[in-house]
Amino acid sequence: MIGNPAADVTGYVLAGGRSSRMGQDKVFVEIDGVPLIQHAVAKLQSVCCDVRILSGPLDINRDALLSSYARPVPDSGPEYDGPLAALAAALRDLPTRYALLLAVDQPRMSVDALAHLVASGVGALALAACYSQNEIPESLPLLVSRELLSPILAALGAGQRRLLDTVRACCADLGQPLLTVSAARFPPEIFLNVNTPGDLKRYSGQTSSNHSARAASENKNG
Repeated sequence: MIGNPAADVTGYVLAGGRSSRMGQDKVFVEIDGVPLIQHAVAKLQSVCCDVRILSGPLDINRDALLSSYARPVPDSGPEYDGPLAALAAALRDLPTRYALLLAVDQPRMSVDALAHLVASGVGALALAACYSQNEIPESLPLLVSRELLSPILAALGAGQRRLLDTVRACCADLGQPLLTVSAARFPPEIFLNVNTPGDLKRYSGQTSSNHSARAASENKNG
């Protein structure tokens, strides 16, 4: 699927968090000279027919900045209600059968992993699909069908805020379990989040080391 985006899947970057632990808007924090938002959009573009940004509560100035990467999709409410509200915004906006959600702070998530999740979920006609590590589900990335719009809106209106638990319950209410796809074929680091300056420093140091090791190997073999 890499290089051949799925026609029935729209990608959404979850980029509406408060970034309280980072101390700045982590959407624009750079890794290898590239903002996190650009990393996420580029990866989704490899597997989805269109990519948009779940930008959180409406913020005209911030949304204008985000629009240089992809079209922002704000939450319907004026306050931050978390990733479940972002999912609801995605499903309201969704022009295709499926939405693929990726967190902006998962820079190690690979295109291969995104493509495999899409292929698994779409191929199974799943209502929703996520990865699991050692039988423990990972909330993101998450593939969700537009069929879940009404139950997700109902759950949000009833005060639910937990993303994966709510998606699982909505799938069950419609008579189909949440599809969990084994992540054993991928390194566990793809699910790591960059939430704090310390995370960013560790990640940047590791990528620099990887680049140096790769360059040394190329020089040796080249």
